[in-house]
Amino acid sequence: MTMQGRRRVVVWTVIGIVAALLLLSSTAAYYYTEVLWFEELGYLSVFWTILRARLLVGLASGLVFGLFLFVNLRFIRSSILHLSSQVEELQAGRWFLPRTINRVIAAVSVVFGLLAGISFATEWETVLRYINQAPFGVPDPLYGRDIAYFVFTLPFYRVIFNSVGFLILLTLMIMGLIYFFAGSVNFLGGRVNVHPRSRAHLAVLLASYLLLKAWGYWLDAFQLVYSARGVAFGGSYTDIHAQLPVFRIMSILAVLSALVALWYIRARDIRWLYAAVGIMMIGSLALGSIYPAVIQRLVVTPNEITRETPYIEHNITYTRAAFGLDRVEVREFPATDTLTWEDLEDNMHTIENVRLWDWRPLLASYRQLHTIRAYYEFTDADVDRYVIDGKYQQVMIAARELDYDRVPGAETWVNKRLQYTHGHGLVMSPAAQFTPQGLPVMHIEDIPTVSQVDIEVENPAIYFGELTREYVIANTLEPELHYPEGASNVYIHYDGTGGVPIEGFLRRSLFALRFSDYNMLLSGSITDESRVMYYRHIGDRVRRLAPFLMYDEDPYVVLSREEGRMFWIQDAYTHTTRYPYSEPYRHQLNYIRNSVKIVVDAYHGDVTFYVFDEEDPLIQTYQNIFPDLFRPQDEMPEEFQSHVRYPQDLFRIQMDMYRTYHMEDPVVFYNKEDLWEYPEEIFAGQSRRMEPYYIIMDLPGGDTKEQEFILMIPFTPSQRDVMISWVAGRSDGDHYGDLLVYKMPKGRTVLGPRQIEARIDQDAEISQLFTLWGQSGSHVIRGNLMVIPIQDSLLYIEPVYLESADTALPELRRVIAAYGNRVAMGRDLPETMEILFGVRPPVVEDGIEDPDNGVVIPGTDMELIERAWELFQGAQDALRGGQWSRYGDLMSQLEDILERLAGEMEDLSP
Repeated sequence: MTMQGRRRVVVWTVIGIVAALLLLSSTAAYYYTEVLWFEELGYLSVFWTILRARLLVGLASGLVFGLFLFVNLRFIRSSILHLSSQVEELQAGRWFLPRTINRVIAAVSVVFGLLAGISFATEWETVLRYINQAPFGVPDPLYGRDIAYFVFTLPFYRVIFNSVGFLILLTLMIMGLIYFFAGSVNFLGGRVNVHPRSRAHLAVLLASYLLLKAWGYWLDAFQLVYSARGVAFGGSYTDIHAQLPVFRIMSILAVLSALVALWYIRARDIRWLYAAVGIMMIGSLALGSIYPAVIQRLVVTPNEITRETPYIEHNITYTRAAFGLDRVEVREFPATDTLTWEDLEDNMHTIENVRLWDWRPLLASYRQLHTIRAYYEFTDADVDRYVIDGKYQQVMIAARELDYDRVPGAETWVNKRLQYTHGHGLVMSPAAQFTPQGLPVMHIEDIPTVSQVDIEVENPAIYFGELTREYVIANTLEPELHYPEGASNVYIHYDGTGGVPIEGFLRRSLFALRFSDYNMLLSGSITDESRVMYYRHIGDRVRRLAPFLMYDEDPYVVLSREEGRMFWIQDAYTHTTRYPYSEPYRHQLNYIRNSVKIVVDAYHGDVTFYVFDEEDPLIQTYQNIFPDLFRPQDEMPEEFQSHVRYPQDLFRIQMDMYRTYHMEDPVVFYNKEDLWEYPEEIFAGQSRRMEPYYIIMDLPGGDTKEQEFILMIPFTPSQRDVMISWVAGRSDGDHYGDLLVYKMPKGRTVLGPRQIEARIDQDAEISQLFTLWGQSGSHVIRGNLMVIPIQDSLLYIEPVYLESADTALPELRRVIAAYGNRVAMGRDLPETMEILFGVRPPVVEDGIEDPDNGVVIPGTDMELIERAWELFQGAQDALRGGQWSRYGDLMSQLEDILERLAGEMEDLSP
């Protein structure tokens, strides 16, 4: 090798060493800082359990793969050396020197073992669930085995089968290629010639795979409980009477084929090998495909309902159990038209808590009026309930978080990492109240936070939330922005326990390496008492601690009366796709439980997992695996228990299933005679599917007369718009998690939401007002139509918002209500109720004709004055925008109204 070549080798060697050191140091920094993070939260045992399981599973699979391949390659080594001693051309090649072959064999075995270990380490959860499984106590209908076998054991067996099968086939392919290129397998005289040692080797590998395949057919028999062949999910008539016997026969054929493959070693006729493979191919085609298809076509299809009835019953029973629908309580709802004003007075707490503020227009209002600074943001407006000034009240609440994309000077490291570290406070407003200007009435607002009720925000800082994806360093020498105050700002230094302490130069260096941020080393503002906060986003935080749970999309903020600061409640679910005979939900799961509620401290970052369904075998299994992670429900503070709610994601999944699986009669189910659908409503001018909504009410026919916070949704029959039922998920006290279904009386027509929307559209007075508003340049937003059960009747309520074309600030201007055949609209809900039930005459008594548009202008003095103000504002906007034609039209309409008002004043004068 030349001098230049040697230098090149040295350079590349140095580069490789440096790259390896950087990779190792980055990996070490990552794992060390992970350990610190888990330790700071008190869940270090979770980290070690997962890491140990990954390492052991990866090491075991890697050793098995590597050793198996090594043994086979060593056998080839002997064969090749034997051949090379007889073939002159091979004797001259360095490739076949024993030392070289040994090195190659070792290297190949190590590489494949390492790749296998990395790949199969991801199955750590399957292994731990198998070892720590808890029984379901329910047998499957086909084999009588506990469902735990299908959820925990069978997946573990499938992993072993797939892994070993892949290993044998890969080894067989590699061995065959090596034998072929080494000349041990050749084609001479039109025949395949195989050296005796190679023949024995390949035959043993093939026989091993066939024996494994026999076990695979035995496992496939258990997979029939997940068959999608029949009219319902799970083993069908054809599966049980045709496919199951086929699997048993194929298992026997696989064993016979393995014996035939082994006989090939002695017989030395390649046709025995062909026979072994041919038996499996013919059996798989004739028995595995043709025979079940014939049974399905000739036996099942002509008598499908008779043949499939027992299996439909299995599907209904196990699907309802898997989704918690077997615990649904069904009640009759009279849906009478006898509601009176006295009934409304008796249920005034329900009326006073009707959610008039939909979260979308309310969120727009919050953002326009209460963000205060551009770098603050409200991500969501959550629905909850609080006892405020002694009254149980439904409220809307939103946390004011820091939006790092809008931080001033975000490109500067100090601003992004040290100074802008947290959000500030929250806003809260009653769900049913609004000001005369159509804006939300505020219980809590402003910066610094001002409370108008008996709940105070003493510590408004939000370091952990829904927008906090950036890492920050708190409690440095650099003051942290707390809130803006006029032309200046108020600053603080963090004094909580969140994040990981820096403590010294070593940790500081490792954090700098982990985040690839060497400003951490250079900054003079960071001290040993500073704390690095990462995984601050709620979703990232809980998923890092418990990656095996599924999480609700909507964590919600809770203001603690006792602590005077904010917490987040995150719902979590256990789930599986392995529940026998249970219909899959969107190919994602076929069993789900809301077994865990998680509380996250918005200031300190503490995370606590509470078990709310101790009967769930899945959560019992995870408790066996991670004994330090979960706490029982009774350890959750009562204040937080009063804010748990039936999760919307779970409710949607259950209702998607229940609209079909409320049918328990197999014949009715087969014909889909009573399929339910979600009603359609009009929102913001578009027809859309109705969404579940929270409400405070007294449940009809219940065992308590107390107000309850429930989540509800109405249903209509398929292809029809009438109401057929409504479902409530309970959230309070001992009734948490209960599902109630109220069915409408048969033989009676109860108007559904879409029909009520049509009646609103057909109401002349309402449509005239909407048209008039639209002509003035405003956008009419019809909010969610809500079905409100009051005693034995149904009341429909829909808020109406008005939004200027120039400003995204919706105002709640009207409330529409419908009952029976009557529709009414008023300025607020009490007025609408009075109109609807005849306490006082309608607001719109008469009107005047607009000569330009031919529409009726409301005629009462208050309506005329309000309309005059709206026209004046619209005219001023048109004037500022240079819209002269529009300005003239609006002023002309304003003149007509003012003339009408002047005439009425003259009539009143003496």
